[in-house]
Amino acid sequence: RIKVLWDPVIVTTVDMTERRPDMVVFFKETKKIVIVEQTCPWESRLNLALWEKRNKYAMLLQDLMKQYQEWSVKQCTLVMGVMGSFEKDIYVKELSSLVINDEQMLDRLLANVQRATILGSVRVIKNHLAE
Repeated sequence: RIKVLWDPVIVTTVDMTERRPDMVVFFKETKKIVIVEQTCPWESRLNLALWEKRNKYAMLLQDLMKQYQEWSVKQCTLVMGVMGSFEKDIYVKELSSLVINDEQMLDRLLANVQRATILGSVRVIKNHLAE
């Protein structure tokens, strides 16, 4: 029913360089494809990172729409700052394309992503200071 591809190289009808999103989810029953991109920029670059990621895969999105004309094709761009900040309205809107509409599930997911992001940043800092 659902097929998830991690770090795939997507076959396109047009030659393009940006063909490798973080994840692609195929919802077979509802004929929906979601390109998922994640990034953890510095806190002051959240909006710029969102814009960059959305534009990076715009051509791929268009190509998939042509290839899968019967399907709905969307992009889900998840941006969380290195210190765990995010804009909840944008995050919730993006996650809705993955059919995650339950408020409690969203809150748990956001808390887990935030925790993982902060722990990853701490790990990078510790490794950098250890050198």
